[in-house]
Amino acid sequence: MRAARSERGVPWWLWTAAAVLAVAALVAGLGGFGDRVPSEVPVLELGEAWTGGELRTTVNWVSFTNVDPVSGYVLTDGEVFILVDVTLENLTDRPTIFGRDAVLIEVPDVVTAETSPDAFLEQRTGDGLLFVQPGVPVDVYFRWQVPAASVAVDDTIYLGIFERFPVADDPVFGDTAYTGPRFVARIETVLHRGEIAVEP
Repeated sequence: MRAARSERGVPWWLWTAAAVLAVAALVAGLGGFGDRVPSEVPVLELGEAWTGGELRTTVNWVSFTNVDPVSGYVLTDGEVFILVDVTLENLTDRPTIFGRDAVLIEVPDVVTAETSPDAFLEQRTGDGLLFVQPGVPVDVYFRWQVPAASVAVDDTIYLGIFERFPVADDPVFGDTAYTGPRFVARIETVLHRGEIAVEP
């Protein structure tokens, strides 16, 4: 006896799932971060500041190198650092821990838009930066470590700039609560070659 076949065709939820995946692929392919497509946010150039309610964020330069720019440590295992040189200025009157979440990158087939940096470093000292102090711009590196063979000069890189927003009357934190990071601006540029030391 033949098994009965459904006359309903493809289930509605399968069409919905396919549509969601298609949108996600489009967003990722065009340098989108989170659930916002690129056309929903302003496009900035390198050196152009984004001024939010908490931080002023300026992406100055993007490069790859196998030399740590502060300590001089050389990667010798076939990997390189992708370095994003950024200036952050805390516009509030209190320290903020949000700095590390202010920038993400996407390098197609290498770094996804959801990958947090391996390190968030103050350029002057090379130390990891926990708080961005108010009123004084600070130069930082966002750093990702990737296989050297996966990147080259003029590869496309997308950068997402994020900020967070205060939440009034939060039941736990009152007026000191914030939203999670929100994608607010983007940059599309290319990777530049930094210092590449000869491996011993």
